[in-house]
Amino acid sequence: VILVNSENQAKDLHSVIRKPTVLFFWSSLSVKHYRSMHSKAVELSEKYPKYDFVGINTDTHFKKWRSIVLQSGYKKTSEFQFDDIEDATQKLVINSSNKAIILDKNGSILDSNSSLFSTNIESLLQGYAKK
Repeated sequence: VILVNSENQAKDLHSVIRKPTVLFFWSSLSVKHYRSMHSKAVELSEKYPKYDFVGINTDTHFKKWRSIVLQSGYKKTSEFQFDDIEDATQKLVINSSNKAIILDKNGSILDSNSSLFSTNIESLLQGYAKK
């Protein structure tokens, strides 16, 4: 899966994984949702610093996405957009904007169908961190 960073450079998904990582997905079409997702990601990243939390935008308009990232003060190194949304959603089976994917430090999927807002997200993160 190819991602684009805020400098419009293409990156392979695996190249952005440096430690255990939680991928979460968002769209500019739902302002309340993406703000909630980012707030929850910040909260969880403070509790679980062993994990990187990476936001991936599912829109197709680069300039609009980049503007939101910059204006909202989101961490540019942790924000990406899909290069080919259709290809990515098929490969990652993204069927919900609430979906989160938990990866180990090598990019292997530990949990492919979680949510930052699920009642068990913290127990999942604690459990995987112990492995």
